Parts: sequence; structure tokens; C-alpha cells
Amino acid sequence: MRLLTATLALACAALAAEATIFDGFVLPWTSAVSYSENRQSITYLLPTGPFRDGSVPYLEIDGSMERHVFRVDADVSTLDLFSAISDNLSSLGFAEIFRCQSRQCGGFDFRVAAGVTPPPDMFVDIGDFRFLSAWRLNASGPIFVDALVSRTKTSGFVQMTESAGNAQIGDLATNRKGGTGPATLPSAPEAVSVSEALTKAGSAVLENTDFASGSIELGSAATDELVDLSTFLKANPDLTVALVGHTDTEGTLEANIELSYNRADSVKQALVVVHGVDPAQLSAHGIGYLAPRATNSSPQGRMQNRRVEVVIVRNN
Repeated sequence: MRLLTATLALACAALAAEATIFDGFVLPWTSAVSYSENRQSITYLLPTGPFRDGSVPYLEIDGSMERHVFRVDADVSTLDLFSAISDNLSSLGFAEIFRCQSRQCGGFDFRVAAGVTPPPDMFVDIGDFRFLSAWRLNASGPIFVDALVSRTKTSGFVQMTESAGNAQIGDLATNRKGGTGPATLPSAPEAVSVSEALTKAGSAVLENTDFASGSIELGSAATDELVDLSTFLKANPDLTVALVGHTDTEGTLEANIELSYNRADSVKQALVVVHGVDPAQLSAHGIGYLAPRATNSSPQGRMQNRRVEVVIVRNN
């Protein structure tokens, strides 16, 4: 059995496209969920601008909504909370729609219009809160996220909401009270190659490894990504990367750790034998189902969890 000693760090890095943002979501401080809500077949109003002229502009999203409130047991500023969430969403490929702080948002009026979970589950200091809304285009359609952060003297509070469904993307989103949202949403970031992701973020998911349940066999769909990765490694011979295998939750943890290691090793062998990469630049590891990026309750989610990630470890 082979298990990375840096399991927790890699688990945090394993959040990726197509999954709900709450799968494996971890804040860099001790925190607890104080409120959760999951609703289907609703119309969710996503704020897209500040309170002005008696209203808050928003997008009407007909679909589903999932919300969690996190209480952070630390003396942490709203700026630090907000930056952690903003960086996380950016790394997951979300494009920002709107952000604001306290008075810029519209103070109390914005707080009311934004649909904040009532205390004690959520706390909002009208003079010290921050808000962000963002979106990403998934294969199944647009996904929207908004986050509201605030704090008391001793604790931080984070309300995060993910919504999905039909929305008026590219058109005016009209507020029932008379306000209007932005004429267009910002473009979703284009998919980047493995080498681009490694250069920008230090890690990348091999999206096309496409393992069947229980299998370690690489299909032909992975060829382009392996060529890209091998070219990148040959151009950076002083670079060392970890190949980290993942599984769904079928079977025991011990069996899945072994399976995930074998998946990572099959990628390593292909890079060395087929693509001529120096084996000294590669190490294979497996962490089983400890870092899901999607729900394991559906076939599609389990398929997304069966993957190999590349993580830059160091420059020799």
C-alpha cells in the first residue's frame, strides 16, 4: 500500500470542474457548518450588482440551489476569508460577475435583498462584509456561485450558495422591482492544457484518462494529454512531479488506495516507455477516494472521481 504523507494538501487541491463546489470544500481555518440547505425546482435570484435606486440587479436562475454556512473559529479578517474563497473559485475556472464590500454593496439594503441566512447560523456586520458572485460553464450547463463573508469579534462567517439551471445569459436580467442586471456575463475561462495548468497553478487533472470502474487501463483518449505533459517535462528537466491516482467509493479504502496507486503508475509507465520521459522526474501515489471532486452517488460523478492528477513537487 502506498499513501502520500501529504494527503490533506492534495485533497484540498483536488477540487475540480463539473463537481459541486462543496465536495471536499475546505477552508484554511478550523470551521464548522452551521446551516445547510438543498432545494430543487426553484427560482434563485443571484445578485449581480449593488443596491441602487431601490433595487438590487440579479439573474433569475430556474433550477436548483445548494447553500452552506461555515462558522470559522479564528480571529480572521473578512479580507482573508474573501481572498481564500475568491482564489479557490478562480482556480476552479469560475469567472467573476460582481464583487463588493459593505457600503459599496449597499449596506443593510443589499443584505436584505441578498437573502442572508438568519442568525445565529449566519452573522453579518453591516460595516464589515464582502460579497462575490461568479459563474462557470459546465458540460451540463451554467453553474453560478455567490459568497457572503462577515465576522464577529471572535469568529468568521461564510455563506456560500451554488445554483444551476436556466438563466438569461447574455441578455438583460430584469429585477422585478425595476432594476436591471449586466447586459452580458463575463466569458467563462477557456479550458487550458495540462502544461498551461501546471504553469499557472502547479497542478492539473488528466481529464481524459477515463478509467472504467476497477480498471487501471489507459484509453487512447489520454494520448494528447500525455503528449502535452511529456513535452512539458522534457522542456523542464529539473522539474519533479507527483502523479496522484484517485478512485470512486466502490470497495474498501485499502483496496482503493492500491487501485489509485496502480492508475498513477500506469500513467507513469506510459510517460516513460511510450513518451520517453525521465523516470527520475516522476513518482506515483494513490489516495483512493479521500479527495472526491464530484458526488459518488451518481455514475457520472463516480466517473469524474476516477482520475489521475499531476502535482509539481519541486524544482531539482
